[in-house]
Amino acid sequence: MYLLVGGCFGIIKLLSSLWRSIQTRRYHDVINDDPDADNSFSSSTYRTMDTLSLFFLFG
Repeated sequence: MYLLVGGCFGIIKLLSSLWRSIQTRRYHDVINDDPDADNSFSSSTYRTMDTLSLFFLFG
């Protein structure tokens, strides 16, 4: 049961990181000269969820 839950959370974390990377690259392709483009996809909600899932997987 532990491996099943841990694996599911690991896959969810991996897919969310992949999705974020794809969205960031698409956004940078559209707007290359915007100095605030790096902060556009760094929402506090995403960082919080990423940190919580990291701690869950570590535990």
